[in-house]
Amino acid sequence: MQQPGWDDLRRSFASLPPLWRRPIRS
Repeated sequence: MQQPGWDDLRRSFASLPPLWRRPIRS
């Protein structure tokens, strides 16, 4: 069940800063 471009998306996320990784709690 692997969709095309999945690796690309993962790479993009890895490239982005670890902001989404941190819990977004205001």
